Amino acid sequence: MARRDVAYISGPVVRWGRQRAGLEPDALAAILGKGYTAAHVSAWETGQSAPTFSQAEKLAKSLSLPLAVLFMEKPPDVSLPLPDLRRVRGEELRPPSPEFFDVLNDCLVRQQWYRDYQIREKRPGLALVGKFRFGDDIFEVANDISATLHINDELRSSCETWQSFLTQLIEAVEDAGILVMVSSVVRHATRRSLSVNEFRGFTSADRLAPLIFLNSRDARAALIFTLAHELAHVWIAASGISSPDPRRRWTDFIDPVEPYCNAVAAELLVPEENFHRAWEGRGTPQEKITQISSFHRVSKMVTIIRARELGALPYGEAGRLIDAEYQRFREEREKQKEKEGGPAFWTLFPSRNSTHLTTAVLGDLDRGRILFRDAADLLGVKLGTLERYRGVKAG
Repeated sequence: MARRDVAYISGPVVRWGRQRAGLEPDALAAILGKGYTAAHVSAWETGQSAPTFSQAEKLAKSLSLPLAVLFMEKPPDVSLPLPDLRRVRGEELRPPSPEFFDVLNDCLVRQQWYRDYQIREKRPGLALVGKFRFGDDIFEVANDISATLHINDELRSSCETWQSFLTQLIEAVEDAGILVMVSSVVRHATRRSLSVNEFRGFTSADRLAPLIFLNSRDARAALIFTLAHELAHVWIAASGISSPDPRRRWTDFIDPVEPYCNAVAAELLVPEENFHRAWEGRGTPQEKITQISSFHRVSKMVTIIRARELGALPYGEAGRLIDAEYQRFREEREKQKEKEGGPAFWTLFPSRNSTHLTTAVLGDLDRGRILFRDAADLLGVKLGTLERYRGVKAG
């Protein structure tokens, strides 16, 4: 190798970039392609050898990093733009993955555009954002969310399943002025999937354009709890990144905002008084879980969480039941893929961007207030794709 063709990259930065991407050395070597092994990656990380410039360029691309970053003396300080509330006792968070970092920043760019749009349209700020403060009575917060979004027996009876209840709840949240973005990938790039082990949702509680993002890589049965959790964040104006893992004890979270929002979410979806009334009736725990879930139009997973936190189910038993629900979700998802190949792109398009934001962008485009390329960029698609979507919508 000619000396001038050696790229003296930083070993610690390579290791940081690999860990940030959630890759083991052999997995990164596989991405780099034929001729690369875990030994190559390890040697670059330890400084025992250096790649050529063409290899360094390929490495940077594989790690979703600018080439210049690989030459830095130490890893860059990548700070998240929202408070990180995911920390739990006894565990360390790895650096945010490129997918997580990109989807977070991308959503905040869209939120800023919508905020400017709201100002241009002379829309007032939403009184529901920050209507309460952290530490206020949980029942009062849950009741206010319920009253604002009309989460009542009438809504529940209009939904045949908890899946339709979730859909209608998202619509109600958007109608209240809160942007809801639901996706399992970065923009529409199916190869850049999000990890549920990294985060489940986040909230940016701006009064003009409050935003909730839900990571739909999680079980759909768990999404409704995450949505309720993020609503609590909006009502107390506590922006942040969350991971309300159904299998985790609420007391594990270091930041007290997380268990507080979990408690509000649980009361919102299955009021404590209703739960106790149903649980004291006849039947096995499994029968009661089914009954409560059916009445409140929530998944069994939500009811199991509620039973666990109210002391009706031991943590061990609740954990086994939640694991069984996740297993059932995985099996159903695989069957769905085999049967239909997953939801159509156009079906997912509005929810990934927020239905209201999508409508606002297309409206500005029709009125000539925004350039076509800027509208496409906001909605995360190419120009041709946006044109086709307008045709599908018009048809």
